[in-house]
Amino acid sequence: MSPRDTYILDLIFRCRLKDPITKCWNFTCWKNPDGYGQVIYENKIYSIHRFIAYLCLNIPLDSELHVLHKCDNPSCFNPLHLWGGSHWENHMDYVRKGKHHNASKTHCPSGHPYSEENIYWHRFRRKCKICRAEWIEEHREERNKIRNQQYYAHKNRFIK
Repeated sequence: MSPRDTYILDLIFRCRLKDPITKCWNFTCWKNPDGYGQVIYENKIYSIHRFIAYLCLNIPLDSELHVLHKCDNPSCFNPLHLWGGSHWENHMDYVRKGKHHNASKTHCPSGHPYSEENIYWHRFRRKCKICRAEWIEEHREERNKIRNQQYYAHKNRFIK
């Protein structure tokens, strides 16, 4: 760690408020409107948790990895509460913690329950297996008709 990094860490730790119950290190200085602490490093603004992940967890500042909180506290920068994850993991963590606007929905638009047995994931979204099965059944006859027309159209070319 360079002397400059040590100096910045010293400034950061002056803005630390330890929570004895959660063990969070809450950043009390510069925060964005969402409550995430911010620090300026090499003329760029970084979230405090990303900067600490860079120093302590060796996650590069320009990495595509997201830095996630185990404690779900945006101002926390305790390295023991941070982990690196993909965009998918970040999104699923957000959903799992009930923060996504659709997370509180318990039933699909058709009224079927969103239970573990009845959902599958498609492009970051919960989908209803019952609705999918109904849709497939509704469109089976239509698909068969199209397939038959294509098949017989091919055969009819030779009959003339």
